Amino acid sequence: AVYNRYFPAQAPFAILSGTADLTADIQMTPQYAGGFVKLKTQGMQSRIDRQTVAGELNLDIRIAGGIPRDMDFDISGSSLTLDRVRVAGEHQSFDRSDWYGRIDLQKARAVWRKPTLVELTAGVEIKDTRPMVAVLANQRGKHGWIEKLLTVENVQGDAEMSLAQDRILISHAFAESNDIDLGAKGIIDDAVRRGVFYVRFKKLHGLLKIDGGDRNFDVLHAREKFDDFSARAVTPDTGTESSGSP
Repeated sequence: AVYNRYFPAQAPFAILSGTADLTADIQMTPQYAGGFVKLKTQGMQSRIDRQTVAGELNLDIRIAGGIPRDMDFDISGSSLTLDRVRVAGEHQSFDRSDWYGRIDLQKARAVWRKPTLVELTAGVEIKDTRPMVAVLANQRGKHGWIEKLLTVENVQGDAEMSLAQDRILISHAFAESNDIDLGAKGIIDDAVRRGVFYVRFKKLHGLLKIDGGDRNFDVLHAREKFDDFSARAVTPDTGTESSGSP
C-alpha cells in the first residue's frame, strides 16, 4: 500500500505482496546531498491488468546531488535490475529463473514529495523478449506469430518517461535487435489511460492500442502509427489527442 499510492488510480499495475530489505547511506546539508539508497525485494508479486507478474527487484539509487530542503535530488547513475520474472496469464505464461532486465538511469531527477516528480532518460537491457511476449500474447487475440519472439535475445534500447502530478508519461521507450523491435508510448493518470505497444518480428509488425478498458491489436501500418502517436498530446482533462491519433 505504501508504494501503490504513488501510482495513478488508472495505472494497470499494482504491487500485491512481497518483502524488501532497505539500506541507505546519505549525507545532506540544506544545499547538498550525496550517498545511496538500496532496495532488494523478496517474493514480490504484482498485477498488470489481468495478469500476475512476479520477480525480484534490485534498486540502487545513487544520489549525485540535489537540494535537500526542497526534497529535490539528482539520481543520475542509478540502476534497476529485475530477475526471476514469472508471468501468469489467461493465454500464456512464462517462468524461467535465468531471465533478467536492467535499466540504467543516464539522467534522472526526483522530487520526493506528494505528488512525486520523477523525470528520467535511461538505457534498457533485457536478456530476451519472453516476458513481454507473454504479456502481449495474453492481449493479442488471433495473431499467433507473436509467440515466435520467444527466442530473441540480448535486446537493448532506451526510454524517456516521467511521473508528475499523479501522471505517468512514457514519451518514448524502444528496444531493438536484428530480428525484433519493441516500443511503448502512453499516458496514465486518474482520468486517462491511453497508449500504444509496438512489436516487430522480422517483417511482421503489430500495434496494441489501449484506450481505457478497450484493446485493439492492429497489423496495418503499425510502425507509422506508433511513430505518429504522441503521449504528450493526450490532454489530461479530456483524454483526447490534439494530433497523431493512431
